[in-house]
Amino acid sequence: MAAIEGGSDMADICALVLVAETVAAVLCGEADVSDVLASLKGIVQFDTAMLSSFDPAGALHQPLAQVGYDDVVAAYAASGLRARPTSAQVLQPEGFRGIVTVPLFLEPGAKYTGQLVLRPRDEDGLTDEEHEVLVRLASLLARVADVRGPRPWVDEFLTRPTLDTAVVRGGQIERLRGDAAFRLCQSHPDLLRSAGRLIADGRIAASGYVSEADQWWRITLIRMAADLTGEATGVLVTAERQSSLPHGLTSRELDVLSLVARGASNSEIAEELAVSVRTITTHVERLFLKLGRPSRAGCAGLAEAQGLVRLGRPGGDSVPSGRS
Repeated sequence: MAAIEGGSDMADICALVLVAETVAAVLCGEADVSDVLASLKGIVQFDTAMLSSFDPAGALHQPLAQVGYDDVVAAYAASGLRARPTSAQVLQPEGFRGIVTVPLFLEPGAKYTGQLVLRPRDEDGLTDEEHEVLVRLASLLARVADVRGPRPWVDEFLTRPTLDTAVVRGGQIERLRGDAAFRLCQSHPDLLRSAGRLIADGRIAASGYVSEADQWWRITLIRMAADLTGEATGVLVTAERQSSLPHGLTSRELDVLSLVARGASNSEIAEELAVSVRTITTHVERLFLKLGRPSRAGCAGLAEAQGLVRLGRPGGDSVPSGRS
């Protein structure tokens, strides 16, 4: 590694060990995420760097630590970056050149948790060796983004005084605040199955809507990892009463959108809902107008990003995949 003084194998190993030890300390709550960025200077010298966690609630990146970026730039990055982006699309047009983006996955092809962006001090950029080392470190850094990232989001939910909350753990429902979330979990077995799938699939969150007695409830499921709670892995269930569906959607339009988000064709949706294909075509056209999206893919993407799905198969009991 060119950035390591002397370039010896022992120095290389020491630099990698320092990063690993720092990550372990962060996961144990004994160090700050900013210490991870500091340890990376043993791998490559950089002028600016930011480690961000992907927040599935709004499909945004939440900065966990930054060096050389002020809060304004960090806020801009958080509002502009989407899942698996390239910084060239967002930061370079603002005058930030030579930026390297390292997407963070827990393992190849597995869950995306965030990204590392940095600008090497060397005008020639990273050497091949430096880049390879950062890529190899990505799964380690992904653990920091995974464990540390969702927590502020969970805390935000827990501190909202009007939000009903419950925890599903081991198939059992525990009441946290209010009665609504607890009651809905009891009366909607789909929510328990959805919570189980959330853990089985390794996802962080899913959200959608359920109806009860002509009343809509916005449900959010958040995985609470054992390394955060110190207990068995559970799912935080929040329930928030809604006066109506967003975007002026009707109940039937939500059903159709839920199936569009699952990739169903108009004929498949018509069969599922026992109506004519022409009726579904009309519903889809109305969705284009209400959601401001010109295509099925655009509507499906918005449904995934905003949790615009009915939790439970429209007209049945199974649960759509939700957001990942």
